[in-house]
Amino acid sequence: MTSHFNFSDLGAYIINGSEASPSVNNTRASIESLNPFSGQLLWRGEESARHTIDDAVDAARTAFKKWSSMSPAERQAILARFGSLVRERAELLTHIIAIEAGKPLWESRIEVNSLVTKVDASIDAYKSRASDSAREVRGLCSKTSFVPHGVMAVLGPFNFPASMANGHIMPALLAGNTVVFKPSELTPVVGLVVSRLWQEAGLPPGVLNCVTGGKDTAEYLVAHKDVAGVLFVGSHAAGMSILRALADSPEKIVAVEMGGNSPLVIWDYENLDAAIHVIIQSSFISAGQRCSAARRLFVRKEDRQLIPRLKAVLSSLRIGDFNQTPEPYYGPVIRTTAADKILCRVGELISAGADPILLPQRNGPIGTVITPGLLGVDDCSDDRDEEIFGPILKVYRYSSIDEAITLANNTQFGLAAGIVCRERSVFDKFFHEVKAGIINWNQQLTGATTLAPFGGVKHSGNFRPAGFLSVDYCSYAVASFEVEKPKLPDVPTPGITF
Repeated sequence: MTSHFNFSDLGAYIINGSEASPSVNNTRASIESLNPFSGQLLWRGEESARHTIDDAVDAARTAFKKWSSMSPAERQAILARFGSLVRERAELLTHIIAIEAGKPLWESRIEVNSLVTKVDASIDAYKSRASDSAREVRGLCSKTSFVPHGVMAVLGPFNFPASMANGHIMPALLAGNTVVFKPSELTPVVGLVVSRLWQEAGLPPGVLNCVTGGKDTAEYLVAHKDVAGVLFVGSHAAGMSILRALADSPEKIVAVEMGGNSPLVIWDYENLDAAIHVIIQSSFISAGQRCSAARRLFVRKEDRQLIPRLKAVLSSLRIGDFNQTPEPYYGPVIRTTAADKILCRVGELISAGADPILLPQRNGPIGTVITPGLLGVDDCSDDRDEEIFGPILKVYRYSSIDEAITLANNTQFGLAAGIVCRERSVFDKFFHEVKAGIINWNQQLTGATTLAPFGGVKHSGNFRPAGFLSVDYCSYAVASFEVEKPKLPDVPTPGITF
């Protein structure tokens, strides 16, 4: 339980294995962790000063030589100890995620379990995709080795503050990199607590450092001259800012996942409620705060039963605080400012002609609990290609599968897409013609696995998917011909005389 965790005992950052408290008489901007349901202050830290970030990068750079020279087995053993610690503290971490991110306990528990399973999945990926190899070529030993980049900056999101950030941290560490981790300024406590567990697992000092802060901290860390790579999950605006900032830095490896405006097409179905379940799980889980969530629902014009049934089920969803009984399906959005933005956009769409099939309502002590919203936008004059990061689903009507595919592709994004249909041939057509990094058949768009790639195309990413393929950008391949001593060729090289 969180009653066993003292939030006020948590430091402001972790550098070189040591946890530091916020500065006395601090004049820097505060970083506050708030309960998104009640607004209660959980913890107050500070925006990391530039010299603090420099210290974190220096610690990582100093630790890199020793850490990268350790055997893969030694690094894997520390990952395994980390996984054991997460398993031991699972309920504590579950409650911390729930109270800071606002997710129900059942969903927070899934995230903690995911964090544990990422250990073995990351090790398997490393062994299968980044193991050194050798072969004989022209009587010589041709070797391919995988070399770590150096200091990696990992920028984590608020919606999965433990599992998604560590989906980058684990493969980076396995490959021999060191890390400076900046958790989301909205969920810094989870980031610091997980970083504590890494220290407890036996990471040498400086291998993983954690700094807290917002945009200024991120920008300085990303551009730091001694940072060799940037691994990011978050908004499209922030991801594009990173890519622009590093446009003149081809020496830095960059992997960004930037959300989407994902389509879900309902073609046909045998079980109406099963189709409804796919829609709800795709669009409203986590209060719609998932990057792969379906934002656009496409329904055939002749289908007159799906939308009324969807409206009825959504109207009865149980939503609220993480600790209410019985448990809610989803909780609040992360901040009042996020709720303001969501509902402001809903108002704009309705003013522009959108049909409020199900009008979202604002509830909860501070107005962060938003009920599900359904908007018919076929006649809306202001229907933008956008990611409304909340429990709002736009509805479109179509006539043919070709029209549905055209509409599905009518977006700058390409993270996820899905179709509900009975025939494999319909899915195959959808799969081959829709542009996305995740394409599901009769399954929710949300709920990725570390055993598969996770990433998008177009403006959703830069062709460096996370998940099982994260290991690919955590090291680079070096080719070498190797012999114990040089020798003259059997056939003299033309033009050379000895």
